Amino acid sequence: MSAPPAATPAAAGRGRRLIGWGAALALAGLVVFVTVSIAAGFSDGAAALSRAEPAWLGAALLAEVGAYLLLALQLRHLIGRDVAVPGATSLRLTMVLCGFGCITPASPAEGMVITGRELRRRGMPVRRVTVTLGLAEFVSALAIVGVAAANVLVAGTLSDLPSGGATPLIAVALVALAGLGTVDLFARRRRTAEQVAVVLGALCFWQPRPPVEVRRAAGAAWQRDANVVLGSTSNRLLLVSISAGAWLADVACLYFALAALGVALPFDVVVLAYTVGVLATLVPLVPAGLGLVETAVPLVLHSFGAPLGAAVAAVVVYRCVSTLGPAAVGLACIPGLAPRRAAPLVGSLLASPPG
Repeated sequence: MSAPPAATPAAAGRGRRLIGWGAALALAGLVVFVTVSIAAGFSDGAAALSRAEPAWLGAALLAEVGAYLLLALQLRHLIGRDVAVPGATSLRLTMVLCGFGCITPASPAEGMVITGRELRRRGMPVRRVTVTLGLAEFVSALAIVGVAAANVLVAGTLSDLPSGGATPLIAVALVALAGLGTVDLFARRRRTAEQVAVVLGALCFWQPRPPVEVRRAAGAAWQRDANVVLGSTSNRLLLVSISAGAWLADVACLYFALAALGVALPFDVVVLAYTVGVLATLVPLVPAGLGLVETAVPLVLHSFGAPLGAAVAAVVVYRCVSTLGPAAVGLACIPGLAPRRAAPLVGSLLASPPG
């Protein structure tokens, strides 16, 4: 029985063109989606902006600028000095990754793919790109857990927690802080990484399951690469501190937006409401938690005494400054990053050999 004929160059060319058209249509759909979301968000926030105090609104804008500068600094530290990425480019990549990427349907995958493609074009190996961007998300998650847990303890000390809910919240905060203390310890152990890789490989039922030894080797390799990117203990603490500073700057943006609408609440209370908003952004298929954050955060603020109408208006102002504005800037940064002839967006980042 003869082997099937190999694909002709013409057929291969047609396949590449179809893939290119598919990627172009997908990106065009993302652009349309983000444009509609941004337009709707800014139109809803126009009335609230007209009532806001300009001085406080300017403070909110400066706080958000500070947040993105800190995120750019964190990304630059993770990229490393051996990759030629100037500070301005790091900021543009951050706007794409954290601004545009947070509002796309598969958030933050689209921002990670576009940012990773640019890093790959600048000479960073595909595997290292994957590790770097994954660690950026991981460090950010650790930082917000630490900020939220510490804030609960502060709020409990100041008696700002709701009656009847203080004890459970403080218990959860203590468990979260203890968990953060063990994450780095386990992450440094190769055996832990090997066990995680074995379990994850077993869960991927839709593809052939590699042998246990292969999965262990892959886990050890990823753990080694992650430790190289993270560096020393002092560098890890610096990365978490920078990320925590970025989160607190974003909280300050919300705090100043509330002040712009005449709502005065303690900072720790604003952090509690902000944490609820962060949880709302985790709901799948709802980019940046649009609609959910604008519902949940004002209700939390209202439970602490803020007028509901003013709280809703302040959150709309905050979302325009912290979410829709950076998304628009990130979208505008994409054409300047993309090379004229680029590889398909998806593929190189999502599949990397373990060796």
